[in-house]
Amino acid sequence: MVGAACPDCGRFADRVHDRYQRRLKDLPLAEQGFVIRLMVRRFICGSADCPRRTFAEPFSRLAAPYARFTTRLNGDDDGYLWADTAEVRRTEEAARAWEAVRPQLP
Repeated sequence: MVGAACPDCGRFADRVHDRYQRRLKDLPLAEQGFVIRLMVRRFICGSADCPRRTFAEPFSRLAAPYARFTTRLNGDDDGYLWADTAEVRRTEEAARAWEAVRPQLP
């Protein structure tokens, strides 16, 4: 089991205090809403002089603290996914164009 660094003192902690489920809305998948259910661990900071007793493990690349939406859904991902999204959009436009020009079958 891997731990995390305390955000206040920086000391590495691997003692788990609690777990909770976090729900994050993400980009749609196949035109359906997509929710990530993430199990988050709370760690105990072992430093006696640290003002923070417990802290949650960070998922900074997935979502900001207290956020209910992923960074991809918010558009804060520096565009690494948008190339794929643009390709999907072009494919959908081509399919609509084909529907408009294809011969009507009896």
